[in-house]
Amino acid sequence: MRERRILALVLVILICFENFAYASSTYSGQSVAQYANTWADSHNPNYPLYSNGDCTNFSSQCIVAGGFPTITLPDDVVTYDMLGGSYKSYAYFSNQKYTKTKKYLFVIKKKKTDFVGTTPWTCAGEPNGSFFGFFNYVSYKGLIPISFTTNSNNIDSLCLYACIGDVIQLQSKGAKAGDTYHSMVVVGKTYDSKSKTYDIKLSAHSSARKNVSIRYLIKDEAIKKDDTIYLLRITKADLSTMARKIPKEN
Repeated sequence: MRERRILALVLVILICFENFAYASSTYSGQSVAQYANTWADSHNPNYPLYSNGDCTNFSSQCIVAGGFPTITLPDDVVTYDMLGGSYKSYAYFSNQKYTKTKKYLFVIKKKKTDFVGTTPWTCAGEPNGSFFGFFNYVSYKGLIPISFTTNSNNIDSLCLYACIGDVIQLQSKGAKAGDTYHSMVVVGKTYDSKSKTYDIKLSAHSSARKNVSIRYLIKDEAIKKDDTIYLLRITKADLSTMARKIPKEN
């Protein structure tokens, strides 16, 4: 009996510590949800729109709106020919405008302003090690992705653990770990008292989604039955660690 009381006390202390630690954080899941639902079916002109896949670019915007730290690609790294594209990176997490000129025989002939996004900002995941996608970037910095299958028991657990402001990523069957192909943000969470289960609502780009149930997406096969679902608990991330530049890149 005494051991149970001690264990219960330890659990209470741990829960209180976790709540205090994350309550004092500057990350706001509600701000993430507000941004996501504002721009889920449109485009914020302060960022680029990628016609070949905008999901991770959009998810990155959302979490930055919630307080996730950026690490800006330095201006002196950017060249004229990089404008409008992505910069393969381990260290930087940003997507902003740069103005560059192109010279011929030391005479300025062209001047251009456009966005350059780093791959952790624009790409879901990358398995080969040539650069980091978002999955690799947060994992390298200590955030442990939690994987789930699409069976009902796993989805019950996913919906229980996920918080508003977290990121969900999908990985195809047979893909290498970290080779995720789609990103969505958690913008809502509900509880069904009859079934005693939770559900989470997601918003995303590429296939525009706004406040859509993950259970509906699985039923509708928008999430394939053999996909692996990763929960990236941004709400539990150490933001000071996320704000540190990886010392692998100049």
